[in-house]
Amino acid sequence: MRYKHLKHLILVLCISFNANYSFAGNEAFESIKTVAEELNSANAQYLLARMYELGKGTKKSTKKAIKWYTASAEQGYSKSQYKLGLISEEGLLGQRKNKKRAKFWYEKAAKQNHTDAQYRLGMLLYNGKQYSKNNYKTALGWCLKAAANSHIEAQAMLGNMYLEGKGIKPNPENAVIWFEQAANQGHVASAFNLARLYEGGRGTEKNPTNALRWYEWAAKQGHTQAQLKLAKLYQQGISVPQNNNEAIKWYKKVAKKNNTNAQYQLAMLLLERDGDKTSTEAIDWLKKVAIKGRMEAQHELAKRYQTGNGIEKNLDEAIYWHEKAAEANNVASQFELSRIYLHGNLDIRDLENGIHWLEESAKHDVADAQYELGMRYYKGLGVQKDPNMAFYWLQKASDNKIIKATYQIGYMYTKGIGVKKDTEQGLRLIQYAAEENLADAQLKLAQIYEQGVIVETDLEKAQAWYLTAAENGNVYAQERLNLKF
Repeated sequence: MRYKHLKHLILVLCISFNANYSFAGNEAFESIKTVAEELNSANAQYLLARMYELGKGTKKSTKKAIKWYTASAEQGYSKSQYKLGLISEEGLLGQRKNKKRAKFWYEKAAKQNHTDAQYRLGMLLYNGKQYSKNNYKTALGWCLKAAANSHIEAQAMLGNMYLEGKGIKPNPENAVIWFEQAANQGHVASAFNLARLYEGGRGTEKNPTNALRWYEWAAKQGHTQAQLKLAKLYQQGISVPQNNNEAIKWYKKVAKKNNTNAQYQLAMLLLERDGDKTSTEAIDWLKKVAIKGRMEAQHELAKRYQTGNGIEKNLDEAIYWHEKAAEANNVASQFELSRIYLHGNLDIRDLENGIHWLEESAKHDVADAQYELGMRYYKGLGVQKDPNMAFYWLQKASDNKIIKATYQIGYMYTKGIGVKKDTEQGLRLIQYAAEENLADAQLKLAQIYEQGVIVETDLEKAQAWYLTAAENGNVYAQERLNLKF
């Protein structure tokens, strides 16, 4: 009787130490079952539950797996306690999710120094609402225990907890310590976070070399944000020599993951690299991003179709993509559409659409649009003549350094058009535009000094400004000089 179960116990021990069920056939199952039932061995009960769960040496049975995990756990076996916690938290083996029960079993295993249970319990408390009061302090304590036992996920979580300061006081220095420990164990997200801290000098001194090292390592492991960051560093020449080929390489890796930003940056770099040559790859990436609705890509694609730069010229496609971008509030496309519809080929001119997009771009502070819209209201071109609106938009354009607009509102001040008459202010603005080398303003200033209506007649100044305007190509000024001076 003394040696009745010896061979069964030896087999149980072999499977326990190897944690390998691949060789666990029917004979092994029977031995484990015997020890579990007759000797009430918690270890054997755990192994029996695993075999029922995996269908090793016997038919799968989630019901029996739960039964034996429970029997083992109730005897204090930490592996079974952890397993029941996991089953309850994740809703495994056909069980309903039950966070409260998960917490119960995790706690029992965690108190026996089961590191996975310590980590999962910490996470449960940290993220929980209905089954705890977000006991961050307790969560931190369990994560610290697991991390001290080199639990990589716990170390990473501690880094995040100290960095974000959620429920605890932020401590970037501690975040660096734990991210570094996790990164040294191969935790990719921690390596990326560590790189960011080194780059920004948070919790440690700025160290571009260390930042680059960890970005590169994380990028090589396939971390998307690290790959994007590395591409950007090479593109801008930060911490590394500027290298568009390297940037293209890393953007391409992320672009293949369907990342819109990477696809756009890749397209733009390829277009820059290929210059005026047809760039099928670049245009293909640009189209992908444009179709997704990124307005910068839509505008760029429209420009390419409009000019035939890197792609066959196609005005219909240009208008289509400008419309898409303009509707997404791309100001450049709004203004370009106004130019196409108001000044393009006769067969595509569309006054209503042209004025609409001119107004939109003017509202978005496009100075040239403001000037043109102001002049249209001044002259009644495509819109009802409106001196007040003319002055409003021309003033906006003048504020945006459009000298022609400054001259025009100066003239309007002298006549009281769309604004209260103020000859002094008008003269000052015309003078300013003339000094900025605007030929029309120089001509007008010459006429003002010659006619002596706004100021006293001064033929010497009149001649000087006629001469300046003539030198700037103003034909009327040249004629006036020949006739009178």
